[in-house]
Amino acid sequence: MCAAFCIMLVMLNGSLEAAGSGGEYLQYQEPKPTGMSSWFSTLTYVISLILTFAAVLAMAYFASRFLGARMAGGGGWLKITNNRVLQTIPLGQNKAVSIVDAAGKVLVLGVTETSIVLLTEIVEAAEVEKLKNEAQQQVENIEFDDVLQRQLQSLQQMTNRFPKVFSRQQRGQQEHENKNGE
Repeated sequence: MCAAFCIMLVMLNGSLEAAGSGGEYLQYQEPKPTGMSSWFSTLTYVISLILTFAAVLAMAYFASRFLGARMAGGGGWLKITNNRVLQTIPLGQNKAVSIVDAAGKVLVLGVTETSIVLLTEIVEAAEVEKLKNEAQQQVENIEFDDVLQRQLQSLQQMTNRFPKVFSRQQRGQQEHENKNGE
């Protein structure tokens, strides 16, 4: 009880002092300059911004490296570079048989939307070498122009399927009609 009374007395005293003699409550006052020059404080502010930006970039870089290694299946910082799909045979929607070179072994995998099953392992050296050579030839035969042409054809097919979305003329006509109709 006594403590509450003391707190109220201090608060009342502070509000009376804030009113001041002129009767105006909390007038604005210019801040008093400190002993430091303004260029020094500006310089320290800019340096702190640069260091903060560098720290954020470093954290983003290391986070992307860490997550990239985890997502790629490299097991953290350890990266296995010889993993690759040698061949894939589609069997239907979301089903395929893939021949994969992983960890020095050539595996035949059954791949579905929900699971991956080991079918067999190819151990014959001649067959393994043949599969690896075929996969390397396929990679070498892929030209940038071919990939670009396939992507452009895919975009053309998409514009044919959804003409209202991709047609500039129709959008321009609709905008013109909307302006004239208003």
